Amino acid sequence: LKVDPALSIPIYRAVLEADPKNYEVMGYLGLCLVAVGTSTEPANKEQLQEGLNLMKAFVDNAPANKPGDNEYAEFKSSVASTMEYLKTQNLKPQSLPKATTPAKGKKP
Repeated sequence: LKVDPALSIPIYRAVLEADPKNYEVMGYLGLCLVAVGTSTEPANKEQLQEGLNLMKAFVDNAPANKPGDNEYAEFKSSVASTMEYLKTQNLKPQSLPKATTPAKGKKP
C-alpha cells in the first residue's frame, strides 16, 4: 500500500488538533512534510523545518520501542535517518510551540 504524503498531511493535522500529544502522529506528519518539502525544486525549507520539529518531538516523547512491533522499529529508524539528513541541510530542530488552552472558566 502506497500513500501520497500530501494527502496524508491534512489527516495527520486533524488528528493532532484533536490529540495534540499524539507523538506517533507527529512522527508520521513530520515524515510526510519532509517528503512533500523535498519534492519541489528548490526544497520547501518551511515544510522541512516543520517536519524536523515534529520528528524531534516524536523522538523526545514517544516510547523507545514497542516489543514485538517491527514496523514501529522501522518507523523510528526512518525518523532518525530523516532527521540526520535534514541536519546535513543546515536545519536544526526547534521546540514546538506550547499548546494553548483557555484559562479555567474562560472561553477561547
